[in-house]
Amino acid sequence: MAETANLKLPLIDGSMTADVPRDLNALAQSVDTSVTEALANITVPDATTTTKGIVQLNDTTNSTSTTQAPTANAVKKAYEAATVAQATANAANMAATAAETPTGAQTKVNNAVGPLASLLTGTKTNTVAAINELFTFASNGKTQVAAAITGKGVPASGSDTFPQMAAKIGQIVTGKRYASGTVAIAATSPTTVSGIGFWPRVVFYTAPDHAYCFFISRLPVMGRELNYGFWLGYSQFGLSGAAYEEGSASKQFLLSDGFNIHGPTSSGSFQTVDWYAFE
Repeated sequence: MAETANLKLPLIDGSMTADVPRDLNALAQSVDTSVTEALANITVPDATTTTKGIVQLNDTTNSTSTTQAPTANAVKKAYEAATVAQATANAANMAATAAETPTGAQTKVNNAVGPLASLLTGTKTNTVAAINELFTFASNGKTQVAAAITGKGVPASGSDTFPQMAAKIGQIVTGKRYASGTVAIAATSPTTVSGIGFWPRVVFYTAPDHAYCFFISRLPVMGRELNYGFWLGYSQFGLSGAAYEEGSASKQFLLSDGFNIHGPTSSGSFQTVDWYAFE
């Protein structure tokens, strides 16, 4: 029996006796068998990046598969995420570009610490230099304040802290000052008492047994100040005395930071005196 070239279906030739039902049934059966066999032999491989084949759909946007295909929904999600990322990147790029320019950098500094031109220091172009200028100014000011405090009789130093300076200012005596003490004196030459912290106006001293007393005063006379000294010697029944006006080194009484004590002319007189000085 003759057959078709591809599916091998039976062909009716002239030698066959025609029987329509039989022939149609035989044709249908032959087609069914041939197609079934042909389909059974068809194999389609899974698709790869190099081979055509069957592909499974994937609806995620974070898959790393190389054998699955994204759905339209996954593609849409990826597109939207990429659009947002691109906008963020563009904004970051613009900010970075602005910051890299001198104008952008200056604007950033001005927003953070204020414009340098507004500084009240002499230096207005460099923050460190301006801070150093302030430090130097404060240090010099402390030195001047310390000198003023020391000048008021309370030792101070520019290295003192501000709280220490404040405490020392509180120690300054604002009223009239006085001092007292005991000193051994020479019999015939002046003995200097110094370091009392002020220029005395009145000083008197006496021997421990009160047998001898000397009084010194700084008095204004004819437009100038003169130092006068008076001594009084006591005996059991009488009183003697003398007055001295400062006129030479040997008779210099009151000093800027103390005074001179002039002893008696007799070598047998007292050796120590109690003294009192008033500003």
